[in-house]
Amino acid sequence: MSGFGDPPPGFRDALHTGDCAYSRGLLASAAAWYSQAYDLGCDLKDDRNARHWTAKAAMRLDLLAASCFEPRLGKSSSRDDADRWAALRTLAERRHLTWYCTAGILYLVGMLRRPSDPRTGSDEESDLAWGVLLACRPLVAPVFAEIDLQLIAEEMHRHRAELALHPAATADIWLAMLKRWRTPDLVHTLWEMPRAMEDVRIRAALR
Repeated sequence: MSGFGDPPPGFRDALHTGDCAYSRGLLASAAAWYSQAYDLGCDLKDDRNARHWTAKAAMRLDLLAASCFEPRLGKSSSRDDADRWAALRTLAERRHLTWYCTAGILYLVGMLRRPSDPRTGSDEESDLAWGVLLACRPLVAPVFAEIDLQLIAEEMHRHRAELALHPAATADIWLAMLKRWRTPDLVHTLWEMPRAMEDVRIRAALR
């Protein structure tokens, strides 16, 4: 006897479907199913039972994330590279990427860079990494700092203004951003943000 209760309804089906998708190299599909299994485990009222079943899904999520960042470590996508990025975005949106993959987040941060061709105004790999980072839930203060420092190094001022709009941004994070580099884009964004203007410290910092 394992001492653990039954998994929640749908858990085994979600895990099995995720395993099938992963074995076929369908990474985005696997990310959605593994995330569903994890969330179903979290819904259990018994904490010990919930930890047991969510751990099973978490191991798959770890392996999947590693495969997305470095295909040689696991299963590469059977589709084009867009499938790998779609899987990362799903993991970010479902709150799994920042919980398990600190190294992966830092890897994405390091990919942010100014366009190699000023005429295009974008760099595909950097744009993809930026989209995943903005999709991350949650995004904690140390990660905000790492992203902001990289954006400053690359002089990506518009992106800093976008970063300030992230739902997880707080007054402390905005103050730190202003202290690092007070750019017109950032100042204008904060002035126009009702949530930021609710804090007296932000209003004072912008004057």
